[in-house]
Amino acid sequence: MNALFTANSLEKQDVKMKLFIPESKGREYTKVMAPPSTESGKIYANQLTPTLIIRQNGEAWDRPFVVVYESFFGDKFEGSVQSVDKILQNGIFKGLIVNSIVNNRPIKQLIIIQSKDDDLFEDKNLHLNFKGRYAVVTLDENAALTELYIGSGSNFSFQKWVFRTFDNIPSSISTSIHNKLSINTSATKWEIKTPENYKVEKKIINHQP
Repeated sequence: MNALFTANSLEKQDVKMKLFIPESKGREYTKVMAPPSTESGKIYANQLTPTLIIRQNGEAWDRPFVVVYESFFGDKFEGSVQSVDKILQNGIFKGLIVNSIVNNRPIKQLIIIQSKDDDLFEDKNLHLNFKGRYAVVTLDENAALTELYIGSGSNFSFQKWVFRTFDNIPSSISTSIHNKLSINTSATKWEIKTPENYKVEKKIINHQP
C-alpha cells in the first residue's frame, strides 16, 4: 500500500512524503485528521494534521510493521522508490526489497532485518548469505554489488564477494564499489575477498585493539 502526504505551504515547491507499506494480512488502515501538530511550523500550527493509523489484528512478532519513507519536492518528480516487497523465510519476516530509479538507472536494495546477531539469511537465487542482525545490499541493473552496509554482522557473502570479521564478533562496515575499487570504512578489522582484479581500500575508525 502507498500513501502520500503533501505540504504546499512550507517551501516554494510542494514538500511531499511518500509511504510504502508491504502487503500483510490482518491489517486495517484508517485515514483521519488529528489535532494540530506542535512540530510542523507556524504555517500549520492551527491546522488539523493528516494522519494514517495502521492496526494489526493478531500477533505482529513475525509480521512486524514496516514502512519505507521517501521525501521529495515538486510536482514533476514523484520520488525514486518504485516498489517495496517484504522478504519472508519459512513465514518469518526477514526484511525488504526496495526497487528504485536513481539517476535514471534502476537499483535494487535488500534490507535484511533479523532478531539476533547469529541469525542466518540466505538467498539461493542471488548466492547471498548473511550472518547478523542488519544489512543493506545495493545492486545495480546487472545485479552487481555497488554498496554494502552492515550495521551488525560477522559474515557476508555475495557471489565472489566475502566480508568476514576476524574474530567472528559482530561489527559494522560500510562499502562503496566503483570502477573495480572497493572502499571500506569499519569499526574493527574485516577480512575482504573480492572478484578478480578488484582493489581494496580500508579505513578503520574508533578501533579498539
